[in-house]
Amino acid sequence: MAKETRAEELRFRAARRDEGKSGQWKPEADLWFAIKAAPGSQRSPSAPVIEQRAPSLSLIERNIANAGFESFMPTYRIVVKHHRNKKFIVRRFPIFTDYVFVNLPTQRFVPVEAVEGVGKRLKYSRTYGEAPEPFSFQQEVIDRLRYMVWETTRSTCWKRLHACDRRKLIGR
Repeated sequence: MAKETRAEELRFRAARRDEGKSGQWKPEADLWFAIKAAPGSQRSPSAPVIEQRAPSLSLIERNIANAGFESFMPTYRIVVKHHRNKKFIVRRFPIFTDYVFVNLPTQRFVPVEAVEGVGKRLKYSRTYGEAPEPFSFQQEVIDRLRYMVWETTRSTCWKRLHACDRRKLIGR
């Protein structure tokens, strides 16, 4: 089982690497930084999305993307039954509450901190010169988190599909 999971993860990472050929992904040791989100900014927007972005983005992910930065908020999904109409819906929740990862190859933090919904960046307690050193993550760590999110999303979709199939069988 562990070998299958590892092989699947390697296939996922190879697919991510192939995205780099189209210019979407840059594997050259990009650094990611943890940004503390302002309270309420990790929720999904209630207004319809006018732009061509994915509608499942949270407020902070949308604001960071509109500012021109790449962000990643690890999430998990739960299938719940709506309390009024009894339909099954998929809800998205952040794994790291109040934190979002932002890709900053230039390590310029001022433009990111000016984005609405961004509180501050996560820093070490030790200092580098005068200021505390920011806590950075390598691309490989983010890729592993993306794989885990992908895997849980895939299993959630299967559960939802099977729940819908069971309802159809019971109803017939």
